[in-house]
Amino acid sequence: MENWPDTPLILVAFLAVASVLVSIGVWVGSVNADRKSFKEFMNEVRNDIKKILARLPAPTIEGGSPIRLTDLGRSVADDLDVGKWVEQVAPSLIARVKGKPPFEVQNFCFDYVKDEFEPDEKQLRKLQMCAYENGIDLDAVLDVLAVELRDRLLELSPTPATGSGEAA
Repeated sequence: MENWPDTPLILVAFLAVASVLVSIGVWVGSVNADRKSFKEFMNEVRNDIKKILARLPAPTIEGGSPIRLTDLGRSVADDLDVGKWVEQVAPSLIARVKGKPPFEVQNFCFDYVKDEFEPDEKQLRKLQMCAYENGIDLDAVLDVLAVELRDRLLELSPTPATGSGEAA
């Protein structure tokens, strides 16, 4: 029994166990590599879905040209009395859109509402409550303000003639 490590059966068993352990290690390594690549793939899919969703119109506005309010958008505008807000804000913005074509006025209004408009605490709570009650996010409510503001600014500010193909 003193020479048991020299026994071929024990040597074969040891090699078999070592081989199994190495195989398990290689398998675990490949599973971890697959998990990493799957995780990267899922992150790409998630980012693609976010991009797609960002391109979808809000439930308060419908695509087309020009962008218009949906029935929900009109309801939100009525609930918030957006016309009153527009009448207060529009006069201070007319100079900034004077002479711009309608699409630039529209872009300006969306940028203004999203980036510059800072509602006071009472207004913000009202906007948030409206979003909550209608099952939409705050951005969809702000889109209503932008569309209404655009419409009023276009009424108040003469715009240059659009390209109709006629020579000047």
